[in-house]
Amino acid sequence: MTDRTRAGTSDAERSTTSRRTVAADLGVAGATAAAAALLWAVWSQVADVALEVKGPGGEAQDVGVVSVVVSTVVLVLAGGGLLRWMQRRSAAGERRWTWVAVGVTALSLLTPTSAVTPAAGIALASLHLLVAVMAIVGLRHLHRDVGERAGGQVEGPVQVSGGQ
Repeated sequence: MTDRTRAGTSDAERSTTSRRTVAADLGVAGATAAAAALLWAVWSQVADVALEVKGPGGEAQDVGVVSVVVSTVVLVLAGGGLLRWMQRRSAAGERRWTWVAVGVTALSLLTPTSAVTPAAGIALASLHLLVAVMAIVGLRHLHRDVGERAGGQVEGPVQVSGGQ
């Protein structure tokens, strides 16, 4: 006999679901990172904006595509993990996570203020907003309950009423 959790799933079922969810989070992270890399290329290669920020000591540091992609993947995966954790703890977990994500986005918009030029600041702010919108929308959609995706209908056994 297996131990059941509060949600009515066994530890083995929960572990399998968790692994699939992390794999699905990778899809959102990959799509978001690809979009961020594309926007980075538009700003840095097409519009010829030097994406530089003031580093420690005041010297300019280049914001390269690798740092954009790696930080995007790490933050989306962390966001997905936090969302799953909050959903397990509360029925309002998704809504609360969304507020946390919006708050983190607002805080992240402080970092482009260290850009060397106003154009770089606008470019970096647009990168932050793109990543935030894609991550929030993508992760919310991915982690929404199946019943909620089906328009509020709860899945269960089909009941057939009598006679024709």
